[in-house]
Amino acid sequence: MASMACTTYSIVRVGTRAYRVCSESLQRRGASTSARAASPAGASAAASPRASSTVQPRQSIHSNGEKVMAEVSCPALCFGAIIGKGGATIKALTAETGAAIRVPKGIRTGVGAITISGTPEQVDAATARITDLVDKAANRPQGDFTHFLGLALPLPSEDRATHDALAAFQAQAYELAKRTSVGDGPDPLVQIPPTEMHLTLAMLRLPTPEVVAKAVRVFKESSAAVYDAVGTRTVLVRLGGAACFGSPAKATTVHSRVDDTSGSVHNLTRVLFDRLIKEDLMPESEARDPKLHLTILRYLARRANKKPADAAESADAEAGSETAVASPAKSWPSFDASEIIARLGDATRVVDAVRLPSVVLYRRERREGPEGSEYIAEAKIGLP
Repeated sequence: MASMACTTYSIVRVGTRAYRVCSESLQRRGASTSARAASPAGASAAASPRASSTVQPRQSIHSNGEKVMAEVSCPALCFGAIIGKGGATIKALTAETGAAIRVPKGIRTGVGAITISGTPEQVDAATARITDLVDKAANRPQGDFTHFLGLALPLPSEDRATHDALAAFQAQAYELAKRTSVGDGPDPLVQIPPTEMHLTLAMLRLPTPEVVAKAVRVFKESSAAVYDAVGTRTVLVRLGGAACFGSPAKATTVHSRVDDTSGSVHNLTRVLFDRLIKEDLMPESEARDPKLHLTILRYLARRANKKPADAAESADAEAGSETAVASPAKSWPSFDASEIIARLGDATRVVDAVRLPSVVLYRRERREGPEGSEYIAEAKIGLP
């Protein structure tokens, strides 16, 4: 215990690693070694190449249960990968390795040092695990979303009644919106084509063909687990009244509320999220329970100073609606949906039960399909 109270440390190199060790411990170790060197056995040990090796301090410290300390440099942006949601990851690392791990607080940019202390074996194990987590976090795909997980609606030819009800609801909302001034310019209010409608579960960044191929493989391999999560029950949802993200007076989209009446959507979502996180295809921080909604109207913005990447995102209702609320400082073009929400809100029921035929890995590109414009499907899993 005395070594842990020490405030003066020396640097001890063990192979390619450097540890900070209490100087008093080294002094005691040096005195003990000198005493042994005075005896024939001690002289023999001192003459041995192994005794003079740089590895020797680690061995002697370990044999007496001494504590060592190491530091791992880590970009501040990767601290979250070490801590985990609610501290879950760092707790698991501590339990797994036995080392004490301290992540610096108050650092938002640049590089900080994660401090690890324990026996040499504990420190080595924790250092290896943390280095691996940092490498994965640093190499995680960044940039714009390229794909998304979604639940497909039945096609018009498969469920005409649902599409007729949605078309009537959409037309009512559109007419109410046109009664008020739409934004501050000529930008149109767009009605989402029925064949493009879907329930978004998560947005994904799959930047290269190799990563896309990996995601497709992992997605398809998850089909058995999805079936287990859903069981033999048909996946049904209820489509409710009109709503929007944020203030109705500054809406970017209008959607129908969606109720997961059976809980099946939640179950299959968790299965897919767990698989994608395990394969480093989705950051754990983005694996949030989706706010289920079915977009029916969007404001198609054409800002003069908009970059091409911004244009692509604003044209996608799924990426733009919640983003506008999450980033209020940005000037997102909007329209007044107050009357829509007042007249077609909580008391409205669009469809009591809609069967969802499949969960799909979509690319954020559209093409003309046999029944209208649709998102390109990379892979799909049929549902009961």
